[in-house]
Amino acid sequence: EVPYDVYMDLNYHLQFTVDSCYYSGGGAVSDALHLRSPTITWQGDALYNRIGSAMVRQAGLGECVAHDEAEYVALARRAIQDGPWRENLRARLEAADLDRTVYGTGEAVHFAAAVDYLIENHERLRAETAAGIREPIRIH
Repeated sequence: EVPYDVYMDLNYHLQFTVDSCYYSGGGAVSDALHLRSPTITWQGDALYNRIGSAMVRQAGLGECVAHDEAEYVALARRAIQDGPWRENLRARLEAADLDRTVYGTGEAVHFAAAVDYLIENHERLRAETAAGIREPIRIH
């Protein structure tokens, strides 16, 4: 365990990052992207293993997102062996506006719109659920 500033300084010197396979470290991916470190992820089918991949895609590096073990290993190998590809990824991260894409709040309007819809249509949705027309809408 090290203080955050030491952790970030150590990560600053990395040539690339490979996200933990299948149990994505969303915070670690965020830190890597913040430091403009090209990042390989393995996207799964649950929220916990999709967040890192979504951030990598938002950063413009969709080709760094694997969908199975073979692709994950192949991408990690390429990051190790293909210096020009790795440097191209880094240059693209350097040029990317991550404050607008990965760290932006532009998508929050969709969540707010969904909540507004549920509030405005609460009675109708409740009646449809009671009548068996629809399943309840559950928000966690």
